[in-house]
Amino acid sequence: MDDLQAIAARITAYADYHDETARHLADEQVRAWAGEAISRLRERLAPFGDAVNDQFDELLLICEFTDQVLMRILNHLALDSAGRAQIHGVDRALVETADGADRIAAASEVGPFLSGLRERFAERTRLIESLAPRRA
Repeated sequence: MDDLQAIAARITAYADYHDETARHLADEQVRAWAGEAISRLRERLAPFGDAVNDQFDELLLICEFTDQVLMRILNHLALDSAGRAQIHGVDRALVETADGADRIAAASEVGPFLSGLRERFAERTRLIESLAPRRA
């Protein structure tokens, strides 16, 4: 199963990145998937200390709100199938990392999990930024 198939198997009607409208929807779908996973985790294992609650809050903001700078970059990319495949790879890693929320059984595992998920979002941002043409 390739990355696109793996994402589409989890996210019904996954939009992909073919045009501007689809790019916005795909971004929203991936963020929503992660947000729902961490919300379930928070409900299931709360309460947490301030540091972990801060991590939850930071990630929930990332999941709830579009990164306008990143979307501007994404909207102006001339994405070919290779570029979309690269984004599928980071989206798959993000979705699969978020899926790990349901396997966490102890509060001590939550902080490292949230840090890993935050890193997946950062990897996604770095990749999209790297696909943009450099200005002189």
